[in-house]
Amino acid sequence: MKRVVSVAVCLAVGCTVLTGCNGGKIEDVETNLIISLYEGGYGTSAFQRIADQFEECYAEEGYTVTIVPDPGLIGSSVVSKIQSGPKVTPTDLFLPGNVNYRQIISQRDKFIKGYEYGLEDLTDLFGQKVYGEEVTYGQKLDPQYADGCAIEIDGKTKYYTVPYMGGISGLAYNNSLFQTNNWKLPNTTDELIDLVGQIRSDGATPFVWASNTGYWDYCVYPWWRQLVTEEEAENFWNCIDSNGDVTAEVFRSQALLTAFKVLEDCIYDTKNSHPKSMTFTNIEAQMTLYESSNKIAMMPTGDWLENEMKNSGYQPGQVDIGLMKVPVISDVIYTYDEIGNQQFKWTTVQSDEALSKVIAAIDANEPKPEGVDAEEFEEIKIIRSYTNSNGFMFNAMIPAYSNAKEAAKKFLLFMASDTAQQIFYDETGALLPFSTGNLQKPDSPTRLQQAVIDSMGKTTYISNMAPKNPLFYNTDLKCWHENIEEYIGTTSTAKKTAQQFWEWNYTDYRDNFSRYLSMSRN
Repeated sequence: MKRVVSVAVCLAVGCTVLTGCNGGKIEDVETNLIISLYEGGYGTSAFQRIADQFEECYAEEGYTVTIVPDPGLIGSSVVSKIQSGPKVTPTDLFLPGNVNYRQIISQRDKFIKGYEYGLEDLTDLFGQKVYGEEVTYGQKLDPQYADGCAIEIDGKTKYYTVPYMGGISGLAYNNSLFQTNNWKLPNTTDELIDLVGQIRSDGATPFVWASNTGYWDYCVYPWWRQLVTEEEAENFWNCIDSNGDVTAEVFRSQALLTAFKVLEDCIYDTKNSHPKSMTFTNIEAQMTLYESSNKIAMMPTGDWLENEMKNSGYQPGQVDIGLMKVPVISDVIYTYDEIGNQQFKWTTVQSDEALSKVIAAIDANEPKPEGVDAEEFEEIKIIRSYTNSNGFMFNAMIPAYSNAKEAAKKFLLFMASDTAQQIFYDETGALLPFSTGNLQKPDSPTRLQQAVIDSMGKTTYISNMAPKNPLFYNTDLKCWHENIEEYIGTTSTAKKTAQQFWEWNYTDYRDNFSRYLSMSRN
């Protein structure tokens, strides 16, 4: 690939001049944009094609783009690179994995000496026009993702990062197995659990997964979010109880326990999962799903699956793999009072069968079923729209000391263009975090691509990886301890039921809450 260079050693030892594939030197000057890119499931080729097109469009200005792919460009390693300063890190634009950028900004001028903030202020991008179009960046960016990057500073909304990726997740499934066995895609979790039993009785295995990826969060987090109101979700992420007190008591919520119990129903019985799920990498788990002779039905993952599997020799559509939306948690039809008494939430949807019919109508873009209240139908439509997106984890950031800030900002404006979106979609089958009104879809999409197309315009993106409260982003406090499947799905002595995990999660956070409060103020 043009100018995709392996410069990990250069970056590590502090070279300010990079060497390109053609042997020539790439000097660290204002017109040479150096991009460090997280090399994950979406790969690098789409970004390189976008970079090549950017160079053509700005040929008169003489911009060049060097993309440095790095599978380890995530978390604290990125923070260290930025904090090392320009003499060590020549990168002008980081396109990393999950980075705690709020912590960077909260340190203000303490992060890098001589700079008010460690990252360049990108707020002005929102009023600038996207390359070649009559709309601004702020108008083109999906407001859901924009909200995830907003930071309040001195009473003003600022943006020191912007999203550079979209992405949806769900349960991938081997459709060939589903068709052969006449298995029906589940709309609710009760139907999912029934399906698990049916798959087992037909001599197949319901799930495969990789324990160190945390992919089951893609299901558990939506199940929790479906059970709580907007206000309850906001209070949870601020650790505020019903009395308005900041406390760890929010982790005792019935909604969390209910979501954990669905996961328990799925994977606590180890016969429901491939026996190597606790040791598989995500690639090994995906390969197992793809090979139909393994008789594996489903795997929690995301829309990057087909693109990532190209590296394993599978072209998109070669194996009939779909991506189903996470089934709606069946318990959503109930509410609970403070002592746990159960009541129906709605008057016209009071059974799992009725809930399933409503969801089927929503997915098919059909009118509400007869006898269902219109307001209740709209409420369930919102609940159905909740979909985990890793787009909240992928945020572009320009170091405050970059000498190619203008080129970096122009590149971000270019990424929002219809041209860049089309390149990315054609290459990966996935979406960037911008409006898709002009996107040209394939005439014969794969089943997984169709799932991405079907999600357009009717998805509420959620994530448990983008907290705005320093209680979470300045500490190791999370919505629950990471990789819940390593506890509920394991065969080791660490195995816990949903109830045990819920109690342990709460007790640990409660006992350490004063420490979290102290850390959040630093």
